[in-house]
Amino acid sequence: MDQAEIDKHIASHHFAKRIPFGIGEPVEAKDISEVIENLRQSSIFKYCSENYLTEVAKNMRKVEFKANQILITQGEPQTKVYLLSSGTVVRLRFEGRQLHHIETVGSGQGRGMFGALHVLRAEPTYATALTETDGIAYTLESKVLNEMIDKNPELGKQIVYSLSKEVFHMSKLRTPLLEQDPHPANVFSTSLGACIESYYRSGLNAWLNAKLSGKPPESLFPNFHIQIPARVMYINGFKQIRSFLAENVNTADFKQPGLVRLGAALVPGLIMTPVSSLLEACNAGHMNPEPLYKRWYRGVMPRGVREVIFGLGINQLSDACEERVSGIENAFAKTCAGSLMAGMLSGYLSHVPHSISTLKLLKPNLPYPHIIRDMVDENIARTPKDWLPGARRAFASLLTVFLPKGCLIRTAQICGSFIIINNDVDEKGKEQ
Repeated sequence: MDQAEIDKHIASHHFAKRIPFGIGEPVEAKDISEVIENLRQSSIFKYCSENYLTEVAKNMRKVEFKANQILITQGEPQTKVYLLSSGTVVRLRFEGRQLHHIETVGSGQGRGMFGALHVLRAEPTYATALTETDGIAYTLESKVLNEMIDKNPELGKQIVYSLSKEVFHMSKLRTPLLEQDPHPANVFSTSLGACIESYYRSGLNAWLNAKLSGKPPESLFPNFHIQIPARVMYINGFKQIRSFLAENVNTADFKQPGLVRLGAALVPGLIMTPVSSLLEACNAGHMNPEPLYKRWYRGVMPRGVREVIFGLGINQLSDACEERVSGIENAFAKTCAGSLMAGMLSGYLSHVPHSISTLKLLKPNLPYPHIIRDMVDENIARTPKDWLPGARRAFASLLTVFLPKGCLIRTAQICGSFIIINNDVDEKGKEQ
């Protein structure tokens, strides 16, 4: 494990740096009771007796830290255990050339411990510890802890019992959706994947337009001299804009970091909407005789909603689903499973705005209310004929929203696109 690479990755995405601090000050008598209370909530000392907790507390050191400090980097020897009294520390594991959120220590009441599972033998630490806020921690050196255990074997037994309980609560990769660290995206590799995906997407898109309009497509791959370069720019746009924002926007600098993360997740879809509109216009020439430079903006508003969902799906949601896949060790299969789950959700949620934008593109003279009314009218045939007209229309409205026409085709299209693009990006990222 290259620790310099991990530090560089953390510095570029989290704006943190390693700032050494001293061994700290001895714990004052007035703080002993607070330290003991914190030790009772820790994994390693949770079931230790009062006498041993007091002895441990007296051997700890008090240190202060500032926000955006790296306390310890993944792979370094865990020479001390950290017990937080105030502040928060996020633990990040670098795996598959991505940072994964393990846990946030100190959230809630500002207490917590980390490093306990590797401190006895100073083994390589599992994850990098990065401070999110200013705070205070109490540390216990590995050497001191081992000396205490050698002197008091009963303490060792109580620690083993405490750790055995912790086994049932082992940390897993559970990075929040909007805090997903982007995969390294190589332009050439992503472009190659986008070229392959263009044929798959165009064929299914022509089939879907035929399903929505009731008319067969003239070609499955129309205007490919425009579609392929536009698709390459489109897919690269989603990946590169996400990486750029992750490297240059420090959400911790804002009062509402959650809103900033949400905004950063929405931006790629909004920026790529015009490119997507051009791609859609290439498939609509059989019903909309307007020139390409004019028909591309038909249905742009609902298409923008669709692109935001697509962007979240192919980026953050795909990574989050892949991270949560269990029982699959093969990286290719794991990415496929994550992309499939994200594609199913994104395809379903984006289908209604997709249908509205497509029908507006195919029938530019119809206002949006008329288009929506026509969509409901088409679904009346799917309702029981013996129902009252009002009930049939109400049920048709529900079908239009929750089980729309062509939804399976759209979802299959999105799932396939996610699998092709994300596997291409992942494989290139692992090679670098």
